[in-house]
Amino acid sequence: LGEIKREPDGVYWSDLKIGDPPQMFSVIVDTGSSTIAVPCKGCSCGPHRHFDTTDANVLQSQYSQCYSEGSCNRGSYVQAKMCLGEACDVLKEGVEHRFGCCSQFASAFKRQEADGIIGMSGSSGTLLSDLREHHKLEQDMF
Repeated sequence: LGEIKREPDGVYWSDLKIGDPPQMFSVIVDTGSSTIAVPCKGCSCGPHRHFDTTDANVLQSQYSQCYSEGSCNRGSYVQAKMCLGEACDVLKEGVEHRFGCCSQFASAFKRQEADGIIGMSGSSGTLLSDLREHHKLEQDMF
């Protein structure tokens, strides 16, 4: 599991690799949600890295996530192998996981430094719960 870093303003973030070939994203760690969202190629989502769905499994369901401060992200669900951390190997350490590939990004997300967000709530369905279930965690610290 990759390192979770803290910015001076108290925001925690990490690196997330998605797909094969792996695409790297910086994501804010959100303990109050359970989903992952990154900008999709073609989105006018600000100066962020955008996920290219060319080699991905785009699902037929729509993604929509609204947060307590009122911002909402929307797009499509995508299924891809992913792992957490700059040095992780997606093919060896990754698990198939569903995430939101955003075609609309809330203004707060457009302005943030990180590319996206990763939900790390205690609920099932998070990337951490999938990594735990597939025995891909060296230590279960969560």
